[in-house]
Amino acid sequence: MKKIFILAASFCMLFWSVTFANAETATQNLSLDDAIQRAFTFNTQIRITEKEIDKQDYLVKRSGNEVRYSPIDEGYNPKDLSTLSTHEQNLFNLRKGERQLEADKRQVILDTKTAYYNVLKAQKNLEVSQINYKNSQLILLQAESKHKVGLTTNADLLNVQSKVEADKAAITEKQGIVDEAYTNLNKLVSFPIDTRPVLTDRITFEEVDFDPFSKANLAAEMSYEVWSAEEAARVAERMRIFATYYTVANYNVDQATETARDTRETIKKQTRSLVLGLDTLKSKYDQLNTQLIEAQEKLKVAKANMAVGMVTKDAVQATELGVVQTEAALMEVASQYNITADTILKLTGELPSDPKKMLANGK
Repeated sequence: MKKIFILAASFCMLFWSVTFANAETATQNLSLDDAIQRAFTFNTQIRITEKEIDKQDYLVKRSGNEVRYSPIDEGYNPKDLSTLSTHEQNLFNLRKGERQLEADKRQVILDTKTAYYNVLKAQKNLEVSQINYKNSQLILLQAESKHKVGLTTNADLLNVQSKVEADKAAITEKQGIVDEAYTNLNKLVSFPIDTRPVLTDRITFEEVDFDPFSKANLAAEMSYEVWSAEEAARVAERMRIFATYYTVANYNVDQATETARDTRETIKKQTRSLVLGLDTLKSKYDQLNTQLIEAQEKLKVAKANMAVGMVTKDAVQATELGVVQTEAALMEVASQYNITADTILKLTGELPSDPKKMLANGK
């Protein structure tokens, strides 16, 4: 009997501790910096790449020992060639893994920031739908009152009712988008799938001043994609002396060289295009910001007019909807601008791969 009591007590303690932990996680605040720190801690791809580096380091040591202790004459018999080529390939894989790790870490920053922003944008769009639905309900009440006294037809009333149902369905759709955005963020920061942390940061427009040509040239020198392609071409060149058929080896070198050249030009073009796109986003943001100021002034006037009976409540709500819609559009543009800027920094190698350095730089 005593054992049963102890087991029951232990189970209850475990149940309540898990429940409390889940409740604490579900209600906790989450800043963007905290999200990035958690993503670095729990990211699966980073751990996989780190294991790959350890494996390649081990293989390099093994193949290096084989080269060191294998007598190789000037004739390079087939076994010698295999030993040397294996060691050369292992060295390349190790260097590639180390560079891949840096690229993976920078990608985690981008992915986490994008997921964080997506939740904020989804919540704002949900707010837009809720205000729109609220306004539709008010218009429906007015339509029903007019219909009772014969001022509107059945068709008019049905049209308003259809609009209300459509706006109600839009709320369900937008809520689904919020849930999906949270799911993606939770996966990155290793939260339970149904967790809904309160996001404490907001999307602010972080203006940068990039020169398209200098950034394009820097990306061509520093990006992981260019390095990987050009390093593969260098390895192909070194591996030519180990080849059984030199003609095939020459083809391999030519292909790798062309791939490296094309990758360099592609990255330069992509980076330049991204930098030029920032100017377009900046202009759009300025335009929307002006529209927001105008919409906010209209809302003040509408509220003042309603206070003295000059306009009805639905007119105020329609004006409020315009404000929130413009805010949502501003968030979208600011998000695109910030993520584009970080993507450029990732390509140029300027985006810190260490979250502590990133926070120290205020990025």
